[in-house]
Amino acid sequence: MKIIGIATKDAKLYFELVSTLRERNIVFEIIVPGESIPPNVGVIITSRSERNSIEFDNVVVYSGNTETTVLEAMKVLMGREVIYELVIGIDPGEHIGIAVVGDGVVLGTATVFSVHAMINVIKTYLKVFHAFKKIIRVGHGDITKRNKIISVLWKFHLPIEIVDERGTTMVTAQPDVEAAVRIAGHSGKDISEKPCVEPTEGEIRNIQRISRIKSNGELTISKEYAREVASGKITIEEAIKKQKKRRKKFLKLSSSF
Repeated sequence: MKIIGIATKDAKLYFELVSTLRERNIVFEIIVPGESIPPNVGVIITSRSERNSIEFDNVVVYSGNTETTVLEAMKVLMGREVIYELVIGIDPGEHIGIAVVGDGVVLGTATVFSVHAMINVIKTYLKVFHAFKKIIRVGHGDITKRNKIISVLWKFHLPIEIVDERGTTMVTAQPDVEAAVRIAGHSGKDISEKPCVEPTEGEIRNIQRISRIKSNGELTISKEYAREVASGKITIEEAIKKQKKRRKKFLKLSSSF
């Protein structure tokens, strides 16, 4: 199997590329510019200034975004511009597992800690990989978490299926990712309507508690903003900014009397 090679003396770029590849569980090889290239390397990522020093057919030049650059390299490894079927598998656990599979090949995986981060990962893959058919498959999981994720995914206007994830839990170092890969590989039940997300009082209180922690005890977001966070409309960071802005406006009005 061919893998990605990294050839750069740029320390910052090297660190960013290695970090991204490791986060996505992508196998790679470090290559010293000017030295022989191992036969298992199918594509090389390098900087624009070092491009001419790389004597190799398949070279991807750093675009300014490590995620996009790595995915471009993955596309070169597949040997084609267009994929027939692109499936995004999502495990809606405490940590969200993501697996992107193109024509049966795992293109990348990730574990993220917020719906906002999940959306960013999906957007990146959809931007780089063009496919005739795109499907999102979400594990059955906790109903509230699952429906929150589906509600946010609705904006992509792609077919969404709920997959029975019983049997996907395994004792591994990355259970969320492993579950997401399995979910991507199984057909599920089509979702025809956007689910209604109604968080419980306990979930609202927990989001408010987290807002206190993230703001270093400076404030607690309102229940209104907590509900928006729970439904995936805004991130908790955005809710904190809104609360600060609202409080600032209130204090300004109070001081005028």
